[in-house]
Amino acid sequence: MQKDILFSKRVLDGIQGGLPIAIGYIPIAIAFGFLAKSAGMPVLVTIALSVFVFAGASQFIAVSMAALGSSWGSIVLLVFMLNLRHLLMSMHIASRFVDHRRWIRALVAFGVTDETYAMLMMRSRDLSTPMVLSLQFTAYISWVAGTWVGYTLGDALPERLQSGLGIALYAMFIALLVPSIRGKRSALMVSLLAMLSNTLFSRWIPSGLAIILTAVLIPLLMTWLLPSEMTTSRENDQVENLEIDQP
Repeated sequence: MQKDILFSKRVLDGIQGGLPIAIGYIPIAIAFGFLAKSAGMPVLVTIALSVFVFAGASQFIAVSMAALGSSWGSIVLLVFMLNLRHLLMSMHIASRFVDHRRWIRALVAFGVTDETYAMLMMRSRDLSTPMVLSLQFTAYISWVAGTWVGYTLGDALPERLQSGLGIALYAMFIALLVPSIRGKRSALMVSLLAMLSNTLFSRWIPSGLAIILTAVLIPLLMTWLLPSEMTTSRENDQVENLEIDQP
């Protein structure tokens, strides 16, 4: 009985954690569905992108490249490179995740996005299976549903609302970023350097490659500049994992 109560509490906790992400995802997903329809992409392909890729920036890039007549090989390669950052995020979550079953870890890895990762990393402990999966599923189902709504009902939305959907992505990132940089010098430095780096790179190379370079170079630079803070962060994660594993 006590285990059932604890399970339900963790599921509810995950849903509550996923709701802010879902609220941010819905307008962005609607914008994606509307963009895909405007680009002439079939509805099944559009929904399949959200179901199987589940990566907002990559999906927008894929649709834009397809509309420009790019080959599917180049689209797949760029999307793969752009999503390589999810590998690092998954590895970080895995180091704090208490469930070691491979199929569960595979599900969690699939559900990793920039937003779900940020929300999970703001939690100091309890990365339990019911909490993590319910948080990710809440975000996932809102993204898929929003894509369908955008594709089927996008034309019926007011023109002002259609034009305003594009800023929802930036608003959500800002909302996730601000709490994480309060009182953390390293987080603030990473954010500022990443913005500066991406802006400079984007002047000479495609935006997708600029994001990839920024995602690789800035963490390496911060590890070199602030090794003590990075080490302390890893040690804190290890201590929290030990506390969680104790009965």
